[in-house]
Amino acid sequence: MPRDRGHEHYERAFETWLRDRKIPYLSVEQLRRSSDREGPIKNFDFLVHCGSRHYIVDVKGRRFPQTSRGRETWWENWIHYGDLEGLFAWEKHFGEGYEGLLVYCYWLQLPACDESVTRTASVDGRDYLIVAIEAKRFAENCRKRSAKWQALSIPAKTFTSLIRPIDRFFTPI
Repeated sequence: MPRDRGHEHYERAFETWLRDRKIPYLSVEQLRRSSDREGPIKNFDFLVHCGSRHYIVDVKGRRFPQTSRGRETWWENWIHYGDLEGLFAWEKHFGEGYEGLLVYCYWLQLPACDESVTRTASVDGRDYLIVAIEAKRFAENCRKRSAKWQALSIPAKTFTSLIRPIDRFFTPI
């Protein structure tokens, strides 16, 4: 049974998806930040092994669509600078064969959002669409969203051309 992560249902959705497919993983508790010689490093959420591929995963949870001030936005994908810095630092520490991956768990808010949007997972009565993008690819295509909040994002149209369904990265052993 996936561990209880309180209100972090997005991570539970991804963890359940991995467990249902018997894909080996290690989940990381976020109690303290790790550090190296250069200082604190943001922890990742999961280390996933799938055959010869090893992913350092940071899960990002978003509503789909996101509603703010009466306006709907689709494909929200912002992250903090530290998210990328952390993934790249862990890639360096783990070495060759390990790749940073941003996994987006979108909590579907409409019964039928769009014909192209299909449910990937259902957990605790919530439906999710789970997609991913390599950290390196995100970094190559992002732009500053907010200097104040140290946030980066990719325009929605570009983002949808770069993301892949989660099963393209993880194939059951």
